[in-house]
Amino acid sequence: MGRLRDLQVSGDFEAEGGRITLDGVVDMRRFGSFYRFDAVAESVPLDRFSARLPAGSLWNGSLSIEGRGIRVDSMDAAATLFASRSRIGALHVDTVTAHLRASAGIITVDSLDAIFGGVVVSGDGRLGMAAPLDGEAMLTFSTDSLGGLRPLLLGDTVIAKDTLSVLESAR
Repeated sequence: MGRLRDLQVSGDFEAEGGRITLDGVVDMRRFGSFYRFDAVAESVPLDRFSARLPAGSLWNGSLSIEGRGIRVDSMDAAATLFASRSRIGALHVDTVTAHLRASAGIITVDSLDAIFGGVVVSGDGRLGMAAPLDGEAMLTFSTDSLGGLRPLLLGDTVIAKDTLSVLESAR
């Protein structure tokens, strides 16, 4: 709704059992010259949209992006990503907040604050979005226990000795 130079768009999408709500503004006279979108995701199974993600990957959160350009080498945009109660395969994603910028083929992570399986992660950096661009990132990890990473390393099933049969425990 609105003029073509600042067309308001909104949508509510079913996403393989999840839901995505989208609101934004786009210049349709010159596609890619300006856009601003806010998306909210509820139980979106990310692995159904990208084979690069492990099975069980699920996103609950939001993404806000404003910028211009749609090609990675010419894009000039800023974004804020938030996730909570999500998963990357077997790894529980408690929270993620990231503030990002993209310009001239480089994505700059101004800040990343996350908790994955009880491990606190923070960082920032610059990374190339296409070859031959490169970059560097600094990540800091801290935790009192690596137990929260167990699903990532060993799977979700906990096998305790008292749950094994006599034959299994005799091995």
